[in-house]
Amino acid sequence: MRGGAALTAALLCLAPSRAFATSVQERVASAVAGHNYRLLQAAAAELALVPDYGPAAAAATDFAGLALRGEAAASHCRAMGERADATVYLTELSRLLERSLRFEDAARCLVRASELAPSPERRAVAARALLRAGLEAEASTLLAPDGDTALLAEVDGLAGRQVVSSDQWPELRWAASGEGAEGFGATVEVAYAAFVSATGGRLADGLLVERLERLVRLRTRLAGLSAEGAVGITLGRLVSVEAGLPMALEREVVWHELAHAFVAVRAPYGGPSWLGEAVAFAWSRTLLQAVGITSAPAAETMAWAGWIAELEQSDAAVLDVPQRAARDAFSARLGAWFAARFGLEALLSVYAASSQGEPVEAAFARVSGLSSAELRAAFEAAP
Repeated sequence: MRGGAALTAALLCLAPSRAFATSVQERVASAVAGHNYRLLQAAAAELALVPDYGPAAAAATDFAGLALRGEAAASHCRAMGERADATVYLTELSRLLERSLRFEDAARCLVRASELAPSPERRAVAARALLRAGLEAEASTLLAPDGDTALLAEVDGLAGRQVVSSDQWPELRWAASGEGAEGFGATVEVAYAAFVSATGGRLADGLLVERLERLVRLRTRLAGLSAEGAVGITLGRLVSVEAGLPMALEREVVWHELAHAFVAVRAPYGGPSWLGEAVAFAWSRTLLQAVGITSAPAAETMAWAGWIAELEQSDAAVLDVPQRAARDAFSARLGAWFAARFGLEALLSVYAASSQGEPVEAAFARVSGLSSAELRAAFEAAP
């Protein structure tokens, strides 16, 4: 959710009139635009003092609490009752939930919105959200009243995959077909055990790791996402790995994507995508080395021109595939170097701080104890 206008509109649907006190509205907008949900809590407290604005203040508090504490959306959705204008609130809440990597809760919000104001368009939006949560069967049921659409046909193809439950980890499931399916399952089990050991915790909400033909491209397209050239993607508690990869590369992709899933526990609201890639690269390779597996050298790409400031701007820019590959390769090298010099925990701390709104370059400097200039000089001097 970018900018405060959308949240302000969502809050207005709960307010008794169509006008906010200007100063409070500006504070709400500023808090959301900066992803500063502690500031939003403070604005909500001030809003609660305005006569008759209790419902709007409660909604703002719900948004802030959800981001800061990862609360489930169900109680918020139920509190909205049957009001048709609740679709605005539900839609905005779903966006915040997706940014918090709570894809299933986000999908439930959009399904509810499609029930309150039925239309094929709303059902298609909700179905894509269900796909991002790995709930193909529910997406198929939701689309059924609209007939045999191309979207429904492809969704049904994903819904038919065979899922295997882990004997050791009840919350872990995997799906694969064709040659090497059992080996894929073994890779998933070993990687999951390594991350559980490293973090001291399991993914209580469950994890599904899948490998099917054309899977990553198909899933990302059906879910309304863009991942050209991707061989793996993590959406909350759903990990998708492209079929047909060489065994060593498939193993590295599985470990890398599981790192994303476990990083989300550390920073539920998420940080910059480029930094998330750096953390996943460094963490997965550290654990692979710990179990005696040598990682393949990173592929050569075009050079990335810039430093952390340019990386921070890159998530808002439109990058083509070579540019994105160059950026991710550079950020991976930066993350690996920082973790090697200051410790993996230091890199994780930088990512967690960025998820709470601290500028990334400032977080790197604070955690390392070096100025930005010293940090860059040390990185560029590294072999």
